[in-house]
Amino acid sequence: MNTYHCFFARKKIEIQAETSYEAQQKAAKMLELSAKKQSQVTVVLVAKDGEQVEVNPNIL
Repeated sequence: MNTYHCFFARKKIEIQAETSYEAQQKAAKMLELSAKKQSQVTVVLVAKDGEQVEVNPNIL
């Protein structure tokens, strides 16, 4: 299981999911977004199988 940070409209949530697409879907559901806005959720991998992943802060 991987850990992702999901961003939408200055909101950040942490999601546990197998894939970034699954994380995006879960985040959209938690934020109660329409299907049209689901693609606007930005997903960043922060931990893979429990091990931290280095994230370039310039992408945020």
